Amino acid sequence: MRSRLSDAKFLTALFLLGGIALRLWQYALNHVIWYDEAVLLANILGKNYGELLGPLGKAVAAPPFYLWMLKSVHLIFGDQPFVWRLLPLIAGVATLFATVPLARAVLTPQGAAFAVGLVAVSDAHIRLCVTVKPYTLDALVTTLLLYGLVRTGGWPLTRRLYALAAVAPFVLCTSYPSAFVVGGLLLALWPNDRRTAVAWAVAG
Repeated sequence: MRSRLSDAKFLTALFLLGGIALRLWQYALNHVIWYDEAVLLANILGKNYGELLGPLGKAVAAPPFYLWMLKSVHLIFGDQPFVWRLLPLIAGVATLFATVPLARAVLTPQGAAFAVGLVAVSDAHIRLCVTVKPYTLDALVTTLLLYGLVRTGGWPLTRRLYALAAVAPFVLCTSYPSAFVVGGLLLALWPNDRRTAVAWAVAG
């Protein structure tokens, strides 16, 4: 049993290293900025922080916190493809690491290693972590929300709902798809009995 656990940990570590290497390799290729990235960057370059809270031009959309982070990175490090893609790369690597505790919390050690491996070699994860779009940040936020659901399993329902309400505004401004994830979490947490539902409504 201990040997199998050690093998699973070794595989997980191997997948982590391989996934990081694949992402860094894609980043090092320094692909030319393409159209979808360019129209997003045109908004960042042409608007201040306050204006980035409003509608964007050129039929593009992105969450305001992500736009602020991109603009801040640009102001600090300059206008280069490596700079623009640094934030998606960091989010992509962070998603890979965040998958480990989530997978271990819900799967066997071998299953967790396999799940980490799927994320590590996923073409979508690797390709999008060097794209100036918020997709890898969406993946990171979703992974963290799901991990939060698992880790708070022993909490009282009211405490879990308050915790979700506390982080919801931040995640909604960071990742648009998180609105669906938060909605799914509310359904997962929704009390099964009417008495608890009424108590929560009164407390709110």
